[in-house]
Amino acid sequence: MKQRRRIWPLGTLIGALAAVLSSCSTYQVPITYAAPSSVIPGPRQVDLGRFVDARDGTGVVLGSIKNELGVPIKKLTTRKPVAELVHNSVGYGLKVRGMLVDKGKGRYLIGGTITEFYAHQLASQESGCTINFQVFRRGEKKPLFAKTYRAQRNRRTPKVTYWSNVDELADVSSAALQDVIDQALDDPALRRVLR
Repeated sequence: MKQRRRIWPLGTLIGALAAVLSSCSTYQVPITYAAPSSVIPGPRQVDLGRFVDARDGTGVVLGSIKNELGVPIKKLTTRKPVAELVHNSVGYGLKVRGMLVDKGKGRYLIGGTITEFYAHQLASQESGCTINFQVFRRGEKKPLFAKTYRAQRNRRTPKVTYWSNVDELADVSSAALQDVIDQALDDPALRRVLR
């Protein structure tokens, strides 16, 4: 009796390939703010207000690294909610500039709305950040100052798809966040309001 070889149906093969290609691992990445080597001190009368994440309820999600077909294979998340991460980074930026006072003692409050903060990689590492900063006089509801700051960073890399490095993409994201915070805290228009 002759045995017949079993051939996998094409649909099963395609399904198995799709499952392998679409598997997505999640990585928690550190996003850090490093103060510039030289800063211009500002008036020491600022307290931190609230930062709100308005990025469609993504919370800790930063973005993804995609394969050649555009399918996410590595999902990047932050270790803390993005609103808390931005709050802490702005606080550190104020502190190194000598502008931050003890909680509850500032004449002014700085807060804002995060409308964009993402990281993606297909052929290059890309990150963007947009925050609307607002300055309030303590006890008042109407802002004295409001302005949106944006930054985008791109880095070419030979490490694509499965060989990509999540920490390198996190560095690009940290740089975009730092650019936005430095633009805001060093903006002469914002500083004029604090006098």
